[in-house]
Amino acid sequence: MIFRGKNLSIGALLYGIVPLVSADDSALSYSGFLMEEVGNSYQHEEFEWSKISSTANLNVDAYFSSSWSAKLNLQGTYDAAYKFEGRSTFSKETLDVYEKDFRINEAYTDIDVNSWLNVRFGRQFFGWGESNSEQISDIGNPRDLRELGLQNVKDIRLPVGATKFTVYSTSWEYNLIAVHEARVDELGAEGSEFDPFLAFRERLMILSADEPDSDLDDTGVLSRLFMSNDWGDISFFAARQFEGFPLLLFKGVNADTQQLIFQPEYNQLKSYGFFGNVIDGSWQLKYDFARTLKKPHDIKIIEYLVPQLQTKPMSSVISFQEKNIVKGMLGIEYSGFTDTQVSLEYIESYIEDHTEMLREEKYERKISTYISRTFSNGNITSSLWMNHLISDNANIFRIDVSYNYDDDIKYFIALSGIEGARRGAYYYDYDEVDRFAIGVKVSF
Repeated sequence: MIFRGKNLSIGALLYGIVPLVSADDSALSYSGFLMEEVGNSYQHEEFEWSKISSTANLNVDAYFSSSWSAKLNLQGTYDAAYKFEGRSTFSKETLDVYEKDFRINEAYTDIDVNSWLNVRFGRQFFGWGESNSEQISDIGNPRDLRELGLQNVKDIRLPVGATKFTVYSTSWEYNLIAVHEARVDELGAEGSEFDPFLAFRERLMILSADEPDSDLDDTGVLSRLFMSNDWGDISFFAARQFEGFPLLLFKGVNADTQQLIFQPEYNQLKSYGFFGNVIDGSWQLKYDFARTLKKPHDIKIIEYLVPQLQTKPMSSVISFQEKNIVKGMLGIEYSGFTDTQVSLEYIESYIEDHTEMLREEKYERKISTYISRTFSNGNITSSLWMNHLISDNANIFRIDVSYNYDDDIKYFIALSGIEGARRGAYYYDYDEVDRFAIGVKVSF
């Protein structure tokens, strides 16, 4: 919808610096959606309803001239499942993370300085990389992991406040990005079913995370050269950016309980790599490779950390080792079937100079499969996404079916879960989080 015939101030929405819009211009448009979703955790005995959520999303696009625009996207969610199940049965941390949520997804201004230079300032997405299931080159945006593994993979990228310079031509572009907002992955709350440290809580004392500050010293820098031609695309990148998922850093021993004390800590890492695709008719070969330098890796606690406490001063105990890590993806997509898309990815990570002290294995491999098909002239869409973690023997899956009643109303159902992880694997403690969801989304 376009507003006409009146002056509209958007300054309050966009940093307070946007001037009044001319009454003669079609300068402001909005869109959004309302969504209701109900989720059932059929494997749980403690509670039945995992989600009874109401979501409102508003997107505002402002056009001040042919070379100057701005965007604002707001979203709020309230989950009534916690009230329905009884708020007293959940921890304060769980309620704070899951019950209510309001966020600014995007809020930026976009300026074409001339025919070859664009500047975008504000909270934004970058969307690098070719992998649909693994964060390899796509390191500029952290992830929403509050529902570990169960969300739609397209919806878990989180925007960050940044300044992005783009120099471009018809077949190439160069991006230089300063990330001002030191945002990290959003993790499940302590004590919740998606607590990322669930396996350690009984044995260890884990303090609140030491999150980085959004100051000049913590500014991330991303650089990419993108080239496109008739047979496909290729990008080369280099970056210095905070890793979204924290390292558990050893801090000492609790004198009363004799528990080991750890604190989640985030590290700014340097990495470089390349990604792209090759297209031939209905086939697309895609690739994504990155090498990260001096990434800290946890060591095995019982085998190597505890013995140090018996022979070394507390200040000399080592709880991690810095190792370079290489991660890569080779994938293929085929769209030659009628109304069907098939994607298959093989992902492998390799820790250079690996030692037996490390908790992670030298090689980690997984296979990701995505199949999507539309029916009834595109009104019904079904999709299957599955990650098979080879070393852990774990399967993370999601099945979605949606029906477009008309252009504005969509009904959907989803089944997601984590199955089969071997004992001792990371996902072993999340084998009862499967859930069935049903909902409706009304767009405007």
